[in-house]
Amino acid sequence: MANEHRKMTVARALKEKERILRRLAEAKTLFEGVNCVKVGEVRDADPEAVYGDVQSLQKRYLEIKKAIAVANAGISPKLAELLVAKTELNFYHRLSCRVCGTDQYDIFIDTKKRREIIEMLNTRIEDLQDEVDNYNVTHFVELGA
Repeated sequence: MANEHRKMTVARALKEKERILRRLAEAKTLFEGVNCVKVGEVRDADPEAVYGDVQSLQKRYLEIKKAIAVANAGISPKLAELLVAKTELNFYHRLSCRVCGTDQYDIFIDTKKRREIIEMLNTRIEDLQDEVDNYNVTHFVELGA
């Protein structure tokens, strides 16, 4: 994969990004273990080689992240809306609509209204996710060169 020009769907690039990220985390963990050892202690791996792997994986991760960002320009408004809808959904899931005890409370959004809002948000999120998923399998990322 070194410096070769590759084209893949956004969906494939997202999977590749996650694989690189996992490998990067593993390489960093390994490097943390071999970076510093007591004098005379044997290292499990060559720190220079492992550090080179970390640097290489970081470079690949940044390259693919940037390529995905460029490819996602056409869907970025939907991605922003999806993020906001998910945040809003989380808010409504946490919103208290019931009161325990004997005190009287005036509730602006009751449990029924909250369920309606949550259902509406879930539907919107599913629709947006379908649009994003469709975009990800029909648009391409250019890597390399």
